[in-house]
Amino acid sequence: DPLAAPGIRVDRAWLGARLGRDDAANLLLFDRPVDQPAFHLADLSLSLVPSHEGDVLVSDGVLLPDALVEGLVGWRDAEPMTTWFYEGVRTTERSVPYGFVTTEPALGPDDIVIVEEVARRLGVGGGDVVTLRFPVIGRGRAVAWEERPFRVVQVVDDDTWSAARTPPIEGLTGRSRCGDWNPGLEVDLSKIGDEDEAWWSARGATPRLAIGDSVAPQMVANPWGRWTGVRFAGGVDEPALLARLQESVGWASLGWVRRDVAGAAAMTARPSTDFGALFLGFQSILFGAAFALAASTAGLVAAMRVGELATLRALGFSVRRARGVFLAEVAVVALGGAAAGVATGWTIAPHIGSWLHGALGGVLGTVSNTPRVDPASAAVALVVAAFATLAAAAWGSAPAFRVTPLAALRRVEGLELTEIAAALGMSLATVKRKLSTVEGRLATFIRGSHEQ
Repeated sequence: DPLAAPGIRVDRAWLGARLGRDDAANLLLFDRPVDQPAFHLADLSLSLVPSHEGDVLVSDGVLLPDALVEGLVGWRDAEPMTTWFYEGVRTTERSVPYGFVTTEPALGPDDIVIVEEVARRLGVGGGDVVTLRFPVIGRGRAVAWEERPFRVVQVVDDDTWSAARTPPIEGLTGRSRCGDWNPGLEVDLSKIGDEDEAWWSARGATPRLAIGDSVAPQMVANPWGRWTGVRFAGGVDEPALLARLQESVGWASLGWVRRDVAGAAAMTARPSTDFGALFLGFQSILFGAAFALAASTAGLVAAMRVGELATLRALGFSVRRARGVFLAEVAVVALGGAAAGVATGWTIAPHIGSWLHGALGGVLGTVSNTPRVDPASAAVALVVAAFATLAAAAWGSAPAFRVTPLAALRRVEGLELTEIAAALGMSLATVKRKLSTVEGRLATFIRGSHEQ
């Protein structure tokens, strides 16, 4: 299903058959958290090959990680080695094409040991010099052919080494005859004779040459490793070897890493499904609108009650005390409104997540967007709402408290001044003059009250 996840998905068996690894996988998915799985060597692309030389640990990837080899050196007489393909070994007059060369720790950098079959065909013995030509694979699978002279220090029996030393190499090992080779390197199959086919038929990829360990890094000049096998002359069992690898190397160094895939997927999806942040944005807008509404309402109510405020001031109330009386009334309403809002939110919040999942038709998948309400957050919301309302009321009603008592009375009287003049049969100017006289006397009274 191409819509199920990014990229292309195919059947694992189909892909494995085309890769020649129908029994392999490089990803294990668990539907719950698990401890480190119990591995087998095959799970690490490793295999333990028995032979008359002992057990040899090799990798399906040809080269063993340096961390793995370093973790085994010194344990059960583990001996790292490198077995590599060569193009030919020759003297000035004769040559033997293609084969495998291995390493022996006792040999020097210029020493070589050859089997009797190669010595006979080259016509050489101890002390003679031969030239070895081998490929060096670098970055990007670039291949460079190099030649190096070696001095023969010993001729050994054809069965001295075993094919277990040679790691699995695609296109070479496992083929029934040399004529079927297809290693991805330049191989001139016309050079292969009957004697080479006879060797391959009888012994397969058994090495025919051995050089010193110090030459191995020159043969395998790449950053992925320099050893192709580890030999245990006394043998080793798989459980003990796995325990040693886990203790000294660790699965992460061998390419196995445990990851929280579900958590990573949720984190990836969170920016597009995080309705919590969206709701916070909406709440900020609503909070600002509610603050402005509370401020304007308080200012309007205070202006409508300017007569009461003037009376309080005339009775000796200070601005602060008069405002306190007004805000005390506001506090009762604010506390009641905040309590009603918290109660409503507490009731409907658990149902918002279900509504979102239903409304969006499953777009959210398994991402949870269910709001959670607890007593602590409800209490904080109650206090914040109440104090925000008080702050808005204080700010919105401030202009009304800056009016003097006389100005406040003049505002109140001015609303009915025309009606009063008509009722008394006086002109508007006469009523205003008499009102000014009353204001003067009231001002004298208020000053006297304040002095007392």
